Amino acid sequence: MLVPRKNIPKKPILNREILEDVFIEIMKRNNFSWFNSRDEKNIESFMASGRQPFNIALNYVTRINSVEIWTPKILLFVNNEKICSFTFEFFVFLKPVLYAIGPSIKKFVFVDRMGVDVDVDMIFGALIHEGIEYKNQKTFLLPWVKDLFICPNVELSDFTAESVEHFVKCILEIFPNIEELHIQFNPSTFKTAYGIMKILKPHLFKSIPLSIKGNIEMEVCLEEMESLDEFDELTGPDNEYVIDIFMARKEFKIHEDFVAYLFARC
Repeated sequence: MLVPRKNIPKKPILNREILEDVFIEIMKRNNFSWFNSRDEKNIESFMASGRQPFNIALNYVTRINSVEIWTPKILLFVNNEKICSFTFEFFVFLKPVLYAIGPSIKKFVFVDRMGVDVDVDMIFGALIHEGIEYKNQKTFLLPWVKDLFICPNVELSDFTAESVEHFVKCILEIFPNIEELHIQFNPSTFKTAYGIMKILKPHLFKSIPLSIKGNIEMEVCLEEMESLDEFDELTGPDNEYVIDIFMARKEFKIHEDFVAYLFARC
């Protein structure tokens, strides 16, 4: 005797349009947060819920054309509109998201605000797709970046004229098609700020082409000095950049459209 087979209810399936709308709503919430791990977890949960949601998320981020890294956060933009932000340590899908963005990037910003140990090689590696030329095993190209803002974390003990020239060389090799370059120094002590002033000179940037516009900038207000003697001790006999009590400034031109302005006070 045949037993009638019971109909087993199928798992409901949301169509692609509904899933896309859900993901857009999740991203809008993330857009207004800075350190909100709950919003990041919502994006993670969506991407981990299946292949279709995962692909919808990756397809969504292909519109990104600007990446800003402000450690420990990474911010993604379409033109000047912030789309979302993630924390390095917590967002498990960061690498596939960066890979999906790939050569759509036109602007790249890197600011090490906190000295956080960030896997920069992973970030750059994820932004590179197959077919992009490697100059050697340690150097790669990001030729689609047109606008670069970079804020290096400077240790005065390692900051030399040679290291500055090498830094500029690496920028021009990795980003061969940049049209605007902005380098900003944000030292944490007046001693470091004044040390940067003494080292930076126009000839260290002579390799920057005339076609690149931009600037080198340092404008900081740092710790208070207990006495003028302490200030004089920090600036030393070579105090040519001191412009007033507890203030120092240096300016120079690299070429007509590329200048340096360095200022520090305490």
